[in-house]
Amino acid sequence: MLEMVAIGELLFDVFVLPDGEVRVEFGGSPANLCAHLAGAGHRVALCARVGRDGLPLVGILESLGVDVRWVSVDDDVPTTRVILRRQPGAPEFELERGADALLKREDLAGLELRDVKLVHTTAFALSRPPQREAVLSLLDEAASSGIALSLDANYRPSLWDDPGEGRDLVLSLVPRTRWLKLSSHDAEFLLGTRKRGEAIPRLADLGARGICFSMGPGGALIVDGGRELYLPAPDVEVVDPKGAGDALYAGVLHAFLAGRAPEEGAELGLAWAASVLRCRGSLPEGKGVIEGVKTPTASKIQSERKEET
Repeated sequence: MLEMVAIGELLFDVFVLPDGEVRVEFGGSPANLCAHLAGAGHRVALCARVGRDGLPLVGILESLGVDVRWVSVDDDVPTTRVILRRQPGAPEFELERGADALLKREDLAGLELRDVKLVHTTAFALSRPPQREAVLSLLDEAASSGIALSLDANYRPSLWDDPGEGRDLVLSLVPRTRWLKLSSHDAEFLLGTRKRGEAIPRLADLGARGICFSMGPGGALIVDGGRELYLPAPDVEVVDPKGAGDALYAGVLHAFLAGRAPEEGAELGLAWAASVLRCRGSLPEGKGVIEGVKTPTASKIQSERKEET
């Protein structure tokens, strides 16, 4: 039986480096979580939607032990792509929304929540219909069965048709969660502040119980039931910071699923984060780097680079 079900984005991260190199990697916060937890022996499933070009992403998850029975493949729409330009003055990211937002409740046919301890989702997954309705329906089903909820509050106004409505929706879910993940950057968009001393009390006032608040090089703060645990950032040579916050949070959720104290999970999460920071990609040992696979976006960018030179 499954212990955790995650519903949300599985996508390509397309990096455009200063030297013109284009790199394609495995992406999606809930997918990263599932990969880490499956590696720790937990029975986890991801509910998502990709285009046929996203089959390598599904293959990575399957190879890591994640249940992919509810990852749908769209024959007509390509996999969602996040384009990250590592160049001065470039935007945080550019998004080419594709199949992920088309996930529907009927795509989850056969999914049973019996014995599931936790259902996880993200603000990203809530930003577009019909996926929004599928996510909210699953959250309601989980809550009515007494299953704990987890939310990655990775809210970005640009992803929503109505940013104010989106912010209100994400904040309305805070009191329903057992665990809430957000970075200081997320907090700036959602709460108007990056400061943990301002963000944490506001979230607590909203009814948040467990919070994993990451601050990049400034470390992280785990809050649970009034207790606070500060974690310094791993002391490693950073190759790529992408996915480190997901790795840390996976440790926290590991402890929850195993019935252990958050401190134990935080220690494991730090180790996972360190392993991610030391390599390319969002998974340990570079497993998230997709060699030899060209998304339409990557091919287009490479063609444009050749024309410029």
